[in-house]
Amino acid sequence: MAHKRLAVLYPWFVIAAAATVVVWGPFHGDWHGMHAHAGALFFWFAACLSSNLLPAPVTRDVEVTMSGPVNLAIAYLFPAPVAAAVVFLGALTGWELRREVAVSHAIFNRAQLALATVAASAFLAAHSLGFWRYVMAILAYNAANNVLVILADNCWYGTPFKESARRIVSPLPAFAGSYLVLGYLGIIFAMVYIDLGWWAVAPFLIPLLFARYALRHSKQLEQTERERRALADRLIDERERERARIASDMHDLVLQRLAAVQIQADNITSALDAGSVTQAGRLAATVKQEVAGAIGDIRGAIADLRRSALDGSDLAGTLDRYVRAFKAETAIDVRLDVDLGVNGSPAPPVPLPLALLLYECAQEALTNVVRHAGASAVDLTLHRLGDSLELKVRDNGRGPSENGQSGVHLGLTLTKDKVGLAGGGAWFEGCEGGGAQVVVRIPVRSTD
Repeated sequence: MAHKRLAVLYPWFVIAAAATVVVWGPFHGDWHGMHAHAGALFFWFAACLSSNLLPAPVTRDVEVTMSGPVNLAIAYLFPAPVAAAVVFLGALTGWELRREVAVSHAIFNRAQLALATVAASAFLAAHSLGFWRYVMAILAYNAANNVLVILADNCWYGTPFKESARRIVSPLPAFAGSYLVLGYLGIIFAMVYIDLGWWAVAPFLIPLLFARYALRHSKQLEQTERERRALADRLIDERERERARIASDMHDLVLQRLAAVQIQADNITSALDAGSVTQAGRLAATVKQEVAGAIGDIRGAIADLRRSALDGSDLAGTLDRYVRAFKAETAIDVRLDVDLGVNGSPAPPVPLPLALLLYECAQEALTNVVRHAGASAVDLTLHRLGDSLELKVRDNGRGPSENGQSGVHLGLTLTKDKVGLAGGGAWFEGCEGGGAQVVVRIPVRSTD
């Protein structure tokens, strides 16, 4: 309950803090004389707007905009309240234009960028620090930005801090190098603007934005190709392991039963030849049981091999049918909750590739529960969170610490890799009070 209250209050606290800084400006005199700099305000507002609409990659999982250097330049040129207002108004993203983010989240995103700009402005105004004020401003801007994002990810979606931090700063050299270089570039732009004017900055700023936009696609293609090759090798290994397991099951279960049936058939023949009809009847009943068992084993093997079909993009209906069959086979109580609507409106269709991936994730998570958790009940939820779909499978069985293992088995590891290729994230964690849960979150836009 406390976490839910924090999730509601946190974004409004950030928004209120940014608004306070902007409103404080007129009382402190920071807006005095700004009408004489209307041209500068308009130029940097346009630069801020353009930088946010042209995203660029920093790490494999994190897509950022080129707003960092532009916002640092704005922090260098204008007082903190003025800089915060310019960044807040100019922080328009493609997500907002496509209506892929809630209004409250969009305002929060703008507010946290404004606060990060204020943090940088505070150090840039400290002339006593000399050269180090630039370093401190860059670090303060990125630290404030990333900490606010990590906290929001935890409050809204329950993402572990470690998982959010890993996705943002890994690999660390690329993270630090990108931010430091781009940060210094923004400060240089501001200095050039002061000495020469906007016409000297624009020829460098505009091509840089488009070059980074093109680089985004080339890096994504390169990274995706490497990941696909690695995943293909692991899938081949998993296929060979599965074939060996099936062969072992067929030998140990079905073949042994059929061998027993053959022996019992010979015994029935001998009993009939000896005129012992009663003995033959008892042997025939045993044969019938063994044949029924063999049929059950074969059906189980077929069920493991067969991937249930998805009826178009009706993910909710397919999950419901799968859960009912799962409950009948395992006697594990599964409570299914699917809500794919947006702000109370009807659920838009889920892209088929994404629906298949989420269905496969649900299958693998429930299989993991049967094999390793020893659970009697499972909560399976599939909800839309902003521009993402979140699948959560929580059981009341043995948690990772009780198993003495990490709980992440090969099937879940492969699932995590596939989700990563779709631009999402997946993790396995223990729950308070016992049990464990698998959480999968995939952005809908990543399948476009």
